[in-house]
Amino acid sequence: MITIYLKQYNKIIRNADTALFDELGYDDILWIDMLQPSIKEQKAVEAFMETNLQTKQQVEEIESTSKYSETENALISNANFFVPSGDGFAIEPVSIIISNEGVMVSVRETESRTFRETEKRTAATRPATTSSSRCWRCASTTMLTWSRWSPARSPR
Repeated sequence: MITIYLKQYNKIIRNADTALFDELGYDDILWIDMLQPSIKEQKAVEAFMETNLQTKQQVEEIESTSKYSETENALISNANFFVPSGDGFAIEPVSIIISNEGVMVSVRETESRTFRETEKRTAATRPATTSSSRCWRCASTTMLTWSRWSPARSPR
């Protein structure tokens, strides 16, 4: 599933149509959130962003010293997010890409409160003051808040 967050009509609009990539430019798109993306969605984002997305296996295999990298077109950060699971938490890898043009792409396999909260905060701000780096700060702040829980503690 893909969700494209667009800056239009002085607000943030959600859309799932990858055909928008043919019509819009980098300035129109704030964030592309990919949750269990299909191969077709991955290819559409790679073509639009002019970069290769990492596979789930690549994200999982990256050592802690290599969780951040730069390419000619983007910054890539791989992080482990804590996701409630049964009586504790599971660790789920997430890949975040921020292009030189300012578009953020998140690639993940699991639903997460971090991303729901980021979506809410993003929707509550005006497009003129919202950027991909602001979305990433919001996601990482939410992630750090959640990561303070030990697996034995439950969410409040």
